Amino acid sequence: MSARRRERWYSMEGQRRIHRSALESTKGPRHLISLVVLLALTLIAMRQVSDPKRVGRVASAVGLLPSGKTASDTLSSEQEKVPENAISPQPIHSNEKTDGSQAQEDPKLAATKAWILVSSSPDIESQAQILSRLLDAAPANLVSNLAFEYLIAKSSEIPMMELNENEVKERTAWLGDSKKQILRWTELSESLSRDHSLLTNLWKLFDRLSEPIAEEDLAPPELKDSFKAFQLALDRALLNQFADNTPWRSSDRVPLMRTTQRAVSIGEAVKDGTLVPEALPSVAIPQLMGDTDSLRGRTVRIAGQIALVDQAASLTVADPRISDYGVLWLRPDDGSNQPIIVHVPKSLAIPDEELAKDRSVIVSGIVAKRRAYASNRGGEIAPVVVAAHIQAFDPAAPIAFAGLTEEQRKSASIWQQPLPVKRWTPPADISGALERIEQRIGPRIKPIEALVAEQSLDDPNFVEALACDQAVQATLDGLQRVTDEVQLAADPTGQGRRLKDSRIRECRGLITQVRRVPIEKEPFPGWPWKEVYVCSLEPHPADEPNSSCMIMTQHVPSQWLRTSELRQPVIARGLAFDVANAKAKTLLISPAVQWREEATAASSDSTATVGDSTSYAPTLPAGWTALLKRGWNLDWIDTIEGLQGKPMTARESQAFYSMLGCSKQPFDAAQIAGLETPKGKETANNQTLSVMQSIQRAETRKSKRDAPGQDAASSGYRVKGVAEVRRVQRVDVRNPQEQQWLGADHYYQLDGFADIGNSRITIRYDESVEPIVFEKEFPVTLVALKVPDSLLVDAADAIPGEAQAWYPRTRVSVSGWFYRMWRFKTTQVSEATNNKEAQQGPLLVIDRFDDPPARQVSGASNTSPQWIAITTLAIGIVGGLWILRQVRQELQSGRRKR
Repeated sequence: MSARRRERWYSMEGQRRIHRSALESTKGPRHLISLVVLLALTLIAMRQVSDPKRVGRVASAVGLLPSGKTASDTLSSEQEKVPENAISPQPIHSNEKTDGSQAQEDPKLAATKAWILVSSSPDIESQAQILSRLLDAAPANLVSNLAFEYLIAKSSEIPMMELNENEVKERTAWLGDSKKQILRWTELSESLSRDHSLLTNLWKLFDRLSEPIAEEDLAPPELKDSFKAFQLALDRALLNQFADNTPWRSSDRVPLMRTTQRAVSIGEAVKDGTLVPEALPSVAIPQLMGDTDSLRGRTVRIAGQIALVDQAASLTVADPRISDYGVLWLRPDDGSNQPIIVHVPKSLAIPDEELAKDRSVIVSGIVAKRRAYASNRGGEIAPVVVAAHIQAFDPAAPIAFAGLTEEQRKSASIWQQPLPVKRWTPPADISGALERIEQRIGPRIKPIEALVAEQSLDDPNFVEALACDQAVQATLDGLQRVTDEVQLAADPTGQGRRLKDSRIRECRGLITQVRRVPIEKEPFPGWPWKEVYVCSLEPHPADEPNSSCMIMTQHVPSQWLRTSELRQPVIARGLAFDVANAKAKTLLISPAVQWREEATAASSDSTATVGDSTSYAPTLPAGWTALLKRGWNLDWIDTIEGLQGKPMTARESQAFYSMLGCSKQPFDAAQIAGLETPKGKETANNQTLSVMQSIQRAETRKSKRDAPGQDAASSGYRVKGVAEVRRVQRVDVRNPQEQQWLGADHYYQLDGFADIGNSRITIRYDESVEPIVFEKEFPVTLVALKVPDSLLVDAADAIPGEAQAWYPRTRVSVSGWFYRMWRFKTTQVSEATNNKEAQQGPLLVIDRFDDPPARQVSGASNTSPQWIAITTLAIGIVGGLWILRQVRQELQSGRRKR
């Protein structure tokens, strides 16, 4: 049968025949038109090729050139002579921009960033963070000497003072230790990474710091940037030497000199018009008194009236331009009686008539410290501001302000930025961790491999025998001793992600079953564990399908052993064995499982739903669910409950700081209302406890010796109450690991008394000591990352020599998590028990402060005022009649005697 015409038309042979006939039929003007069009396209292409920028963009788009480089840039760079030992500060695999945008920044804006101790260059900023870590280990006098040499003397051309023998030894020892530390970090970092090149440049800089050097002595541009980072790190380290709540100390001399020097530079910029004072942020007294650490070193504006012109002061240094200053006592215009001490450098050349008493001024200056001084009321504290510019104004008239230009607005936005608080994290030693793990469990890997290959994990009898095998027991014991190394090597977010073929792995998912395997025969003398737990893990949806896992561990949360239905999220890290002949594709021997979810930005946000625990079995309290979604390990509850009524210990540091870090995002009012338990419907799984309920649950737990179940636990529950805050203290956290858990470098501790209703708590210490009774209120300790400004106000009973503290005596409504009952020293209990006993009270992690409800009259009832008045009147009448009767009887008896 012959093909149809339609089929012949659409066939490949038909299409080729049609194109061939069309090409052969093209004659006459068609050839000429084609040649003209081709010539025009050729001319256009030649013109485009002559533009190097266009060629560079095309080459970058197709991957022939690095992003952002043009052909002319490449040509010029090839013509330049590059030294053989030159190291580019920009790494090959860096995420930073390389289009030269940093180099094109306005010099005025770059100078503005230098005034607020922030660098415009990301490389300088990163190196400054590395150097700050090294300067933390340096003695305070060494930091002062380095700052005097490379900051103060360099800027003012002051001759450097001679160092004594001990100071020379300290500098040499610190430089040697720092070079070794930098070399170690360089070896641990990847050779093509940005940190590697920055560390290499810092090592070269430290190799030259053994002798005094100047910035012009550093020939390579990379070393000049490293030297600028060194100066920036010194400036930041000096700010930490200011001692708050104390008079001027000798350790404050160099920091005050440098702060005065910076203030003079900023004052000169105001005179030149580079900086407009209106671009600086305005502050008030609560900020200066409460947020001194965050404001220290920053330039701010504050208005007030000169209350006192003090005598001029001077520091014992060689340069009078920096050391001499006048002192003003400023009364702020906010109506408070808290003075501000203003240092006015003589080099600003401000006329004396502008610094007269009772004159209203606006001071722009750098915040230094809080200084203790003596007054008629005793010791008091006032913030110190080193003035850079003083402007007189009339309080009755509005301040004339013409507005900022576009350039000044950019500068103003820079002043609003906070000082960088990011702490550089050194590269982790993965190879060292693997070596320590290999030393502990290496010889036992092959025996376990042989056991797993012979049998199937689907056989319960084999799993039980495997859990009791000596090789598995020894592996569990070895992993228990290198838990930190296992966590480091298996962390997929860190450098452990390179260990794809390593046996140290991480498994995530839902625990669906837990089986206890008793150890009848101890494998070694003094074996501490009596059982091993075998857990079935349902894989996380993000992992590979059918990648179920069986976990062998020595400890599981006690709450899992008290339920018939189990479905809880975990993250487990340990030694993994792949099994091919079983449903469980992986056997994981883990020292411990973490009962938590992977914390994300969405789960830690305040708008996230915290009461949604329907996917878990058993249903968890709302407080536990909130902690779970914020990445907190609920397995810590067993440890915390075992420490009820005891002092704080180092073993709970991670649990405490991590829970406090979870309070960074507070709950909103709607969520708090949804967590509250209606009256009359209190159950064992209350959503929110009162302070008294949390104390009762904790005391009940202390009386039980067995492991806590969910019904008996109190730690991690949401708690709400009203407390009168007597004292607020700022607690600095200096350990880098604890700072990482906390997510900050400090927190606030609030001591006071919490309302417990009409309850009474009696504490008996000894038969020879009278019991201490608390009615309607009980001592409480609150910890929080942030507190309202209204609480950071000093009272008249402040102690100048004490650490940073405030005494507000204010009632607040608080909500947060109940941590546990803890023991702490108090004057009342110490005096009553001859310093043998301590006070016990609830420790609450607070994430929300609200205005307290109106204080109710003590002992008030629901009886209406009308009935109260009638009852009172009746009692008064009856009492009066009884008194008249007694008087009448006495009169009658007297008459009879007569």
